[in-house]
Amino acid sequence: GMLDHDIARAHKHYYHGAFELDDIELGEHSLMRLGNVIVPNSSYGEIIEQVLTPVLEEMYQDRLKETGKTGADAWLGFGSIHLVWELGKRIGTPDSLIYWAYKHQIPVVIPGITD
Repeated sequence: GMLDHDIARAHKHYYHGAFELDDIELGEHSLMRLGNVIVPNSSYGEIIEQVLTPVLEEMYQDRLKETGKTGADAWLGFGSIHLVWELGKRIGTPDSLIYWAYKHQIPVVIPGITD
Protein backbone atom coordinates (compact mmCIF):
# COMPACT_ATOMS: atom_id res chain seq x y z
CA GLY A 1 0.00 0.00 0.00
CA MET A 2 0.90 3.65 -0.07
CA LEU A 3 1.82 4.02 3.57
CA ASP A 4 4.20 1.10 3.97
CA HIS A 5 6.02 1.68 0.69
CA ASP A 6 6.33 5.42 1.36
CA ILE A 7 8.00 4.68 4.70
CA ALA A 8 10.24 2.04 3.15
CA ARG A 9 11.30 4.27 0.23
CA ALA A 10 12.12 7.10 2.61
CA HIS A 11 14.69 4.89 4.34
CA LYS A 12 15.93 2.45 1.69
CA HIS A 13 16.18 2.27 -2.09
CA TYR A 14 13.87 0.80 -4.71
CA TYR A 15 15.08 0.32 -8.28
CA HIS A 16 13.69 0.53 -11.80
CA GLY A 17 13.34 -2.84 -13.46
CA ALA A 18 11.12 -4.39 -16.11
CA PHE A 19 7.77 -6.16 -16.11
CA GLU A 20 9.32 -9.15 -17.86
CA LEU A 21 11.85 -10.03 -15.14
CA ASP A 22 11.59 -13.53 -13.71
CA ASP A 23 10.17 -13.43 -10.16
CA ILE A 24 11.79 -16.76 -9.22
CA GLU A 25 15.21 -15.55 -10.31
CA LEU A 26 14.72 -12.25 -8.51
CA GLY A 27 13.75 -14.12 -5.35
CA GLU A 28 17.00 -16.10 -5.52
CA HIS A 29 18.78 -12.74 -5.22
CA SER A 30 16.58 -11.51 -2.33
CA LEU A 31 14.64 -9.18 -4.60
CA MET A 32 10.91 -8.66 -5.16
CA ARG A 33 9.15 -7.11 -8.14
CA LEU A 34 6.20 -4.71 -8.02
CA GLY A 35 5.38 -4.23 -11.67
CA ASN A 36 8.57 -2.74 -13.05
CA VAL A 37 9.91 -1.72 -9.63
CA ILE A 38 12.55 -3.89 -7.96
CA VAL A 39 12.50 -3.98 -4.16
CA PRO A 40 15.38 -5.60 -2.26
CA ASN A 41 14.04 -7.63 0.67
CA SER A 42 16.15 -5.46 2.99
CA SER A 43 14.32 -2.38 1.69
CA TYR A 44 10.87 -3.45 2.79
CA GLY A 45 9.84 -5.64 5.76
CA GLU A 46 12.70 -5.17 8.19
CA ILE A 47 13.05 -1.43 7.71
CA ILE A 48 9.33 -0.83 8.16
CA GLU A 49 9.35 -2.76 11.44
CA GLN A 50 12.50 -1.00 12.65
CA VAL A 51 11.04 2.42 11.90
CA LEU A 52 7.40 1.87 12.89
CA THR A 53 7.64 -0.19 16.07
CA PRO A 54 9.11 2.52 18.33
CA VAL A 55 7.04 5.27 16.71
CA LEU A 56 3.76 3.38 17.14
CA GLU A 57 4.61 2.67 20.78
CA GLU A 58 5.33 6.37 21.33
CA MET A 59 2.07 7.31 19.58
CA TYR A 60 0.15 4.86 21.76
CA GLN A 61 1.60 6.34 24.95
CA ASP A 62 0.77 9.84 23.71
CA ARG A 63 -2.83 8.81 22.95
CA LEU A 64 -3.24 7.36 26.44
CA LYS A 65 -2.09 10.66 27.95
CA GLU A 66 -4.12 12.85 25.58
CA THR A 67 -7.41 10.98 25.92
CA GLY A 68 -7.19 9.58 29.44
CA LYS A 69 -8.61 6.36 28.01
CA THR A 70 -7.07 2.91 27.82
CA GLY A 71 -6.85 0.19 25.20
CA ALA A 72 -8.79 0.57 21.99
CA ASP A 73 -10.81 3.47 23.44
CA ALA A 74 -7.69 5.65 23.27
CA TRP A 75 -7.91 5.45 19.48
CA LEU A 76 -11.54 6.59 19.11
CA GLY A 77 -11.67 9.46 16.63
CA PHE A 78 -8.17 8.68 15.32
CA GLY A 79 -8.43 7.53 11.71
CA SER A 80 -6.09 7.00 8.80
CA ILE A 81 -5.85 10.74 8.14
CA HIS A 82 -4.48 11.29 11.65
CA LEU A 83 -2.20 8.27 11.39
CA VAL A 84 -0.63 9.56 8.17
CA TRP A 85 -0.13 13.02 9.69
CA GLU A 86 1.42 11.63 12.87
CA LEU A 87 3.76 9.35 10.94
CA GLY A 88 4.64 12.20 8.60
CA LYS A 89 5.46 14.40 11.59
CA ARG A 90 7.48 11.77 13.43
CA ILE A 91 9.29 9.83 10.70
CA GLY A 92 8.58 11.50 7.40
CA THR A 93 11.39 12.97 5.36
CA PRO A 94 11.09 15.53 2.56
CA ASP A 95 11.30 12.58 0.16
CA SER A 96 8.05 11.10 1.46
CA LEU A 97 4.42 11.72 0.65
CA ILE A 98 3.41 11.43 4.31
CA TYR A 99 5.80 14.25 5.26
CA TRP A 100 4.12 16.64 2.83
CA ALA A 101 0.65 15.47 3.83
CA TYR A 102 1.51 16.33 7.44
CA LYS A 103 3.30 19.59 6.63
CA HIS A 104 0.35 20.93 4.62
CA GLN A 105 -2.39 19.07 6.53
CA ILE A 106 -3.52 17.29 3.36
CA PRO A 107 -6.00 14.54 4.28
CA VAL A 108 -4.89 11.13 3.03
CA VAL A 109 -7.62 8.54 3.54
CA ILE A 110 -6.58 4.89 3.50
CA PRO A 111 -9.85 2.93 3.45
CA GLY A 112 -8.25 -0.53 3.63
CA ILE A 113 -5.39 0.27 5.98
CA THR A 114 -4.72 -3.38 6.81
CA ASP A 115 -4.67 -4.44 3.15
